[in-house]
Amino acid sequence: EAFLLNAFISQFEKTSHFAPDERRTRKLLLKSQEIFKFEKKVKTQSMTIVPIKRYFNDNNFKELVQIKSYIDSLQDSKAKNILLVAFYSIIIECSDRKRDGNGLKKRVSKIEDVKLFFSEKVKLIISDISSIKPQQKIYGYCGYNTAYNLHSEYKSKFGDSLAGAIIFSPPYANSFDYFESYKLELIFGGFSDGMSGLNKLRKSAVRSFIGCATQTESDKYVDMIATEIEKSIPTKELETGKKDARTRKVPNMIRGYFSDMQEVLHQCYLTLGHKRKTYIVVDQSAYCGKIVPTDLLLAYLAEQEGFTVDAIIECRKARTSTQQLNKYPYLKNTLRESIVELSKK
Repeated sequence: EAFLLNAFISQFEKTSHFAPDERRTRKLLLKSQEIFKFEKKVKTQSMTIVPIKRYFNDNNFKELVQIKSYIDSLQDSKAKNILLVAFYSIIIECSDRKRDGNGLKKRVSKIEDVKLFFSEKVKLIISDISSIKPQQKIYGYCGYNTAYNLHSEYKSKFGDSLAGAIIFSPPYANSFDYFESYKLELIFGGFSDGMSGLNKLRKSAVRSFIGCATQTESDKYVDMIATEIEKSIPTKELETGKKDARTRKVPNMIRGYFSDMQEVLHQCYLTLGHKRKTYIVVDQSAYCGKIVPTDLLLAYLAEQEGFTVDAIIECRKARTSTQQLNKYPYLKNTLRESIVELSKK
C-alpha cells in the first residue's frame, strides 16, 4: 500500500539519527513565535485544501495553515521534518472529526490553542528522540513505493543481497477505506492532490475496501467464500426490506484482496533470503455471518508461492460489527487476529 504519510514518518522519524538537529529544532521552535505573524498565503491554501476546510472550525483551520506556511518557509533539514511530523500528528485532534471505523465521525475539537498544542507536540518528539536513540552503526531505509514493487525497490537499494526477515501487517479484508480515515492528513500534508488525488492513491493500494471492488479472477477457494457471501445477500435484503449496495460489492472486494495479496506474497518470496522468515499480522473478517479466514487463506496462497507454513499463531479475538454479533453470536469467539509465520525453502 502506497501510504505516503506513514512512509514519511517512518523514513524521517523512526529510522534517522537526530542528535545535532535536536538543538536546531529547539531553536526553530523558539523562533516559531513567527508563526503568529506568518499571514502569508501559500500553496497549502490552494484549491486542493479548500474541500477539507469544512472539517475544522475557522480559527483552528487558520492556525493550522499558518503553522504549515511557517514550516514550508524553512530550508529542508531533519529539524524541519520533526516540525512536519508534529504538524501531521495534530491535524485530526484540531479538526471537528474523529476516526471511526470506515471514515470520520463528527465531534467538536477540544483544542482551543493550536499553536500551543503544536509546540507541546514538538517538545514531546524532541524528548523522545533525545532519550531513545538507534545505535550509531544501525540505519533504516523506507521506500516510497507499493508492495507490488517490493523486490525491485529492495534490489535498487541493496543490490543482490536478500532480506533477513520480512514482518508486515497488510490492510485487513474488512472493507475499511484508510484513505478516507486519513484524508485530512493526506490532503493538508500535500501527500494527495485534493480529494481527486485520493482516488489515485487508492488505485495503488491492496483492494481491501469496497470502493475498489472490481471483477477479477480469483483462486477457487477464495471464490467459494465470495460466492457464499453472494448467496447470503438476498436473504439479508429480504429481512431488511432494502437493497444493500455496500454488501453487494463485498464478494468482488474479497476476490480482489486475495489476488493482490498473492502478488505481495510473491514479492516477499523474491526478496527474502534462503531459509529466512516472513511474519504477517492479519485479522479475520465476516460478512452476512460468513467467516473470511484470512490467515488460513494467506497461508494457503503462500504455499503456492513456495513458502513453508511454520505456524499460525492466534494473538487475540477479533471483533466485527455489533449488528453481526447480535445476529451471529458465534462470531464473538470465532474471529481472530493471527500471526502467519512463513519460511522460504
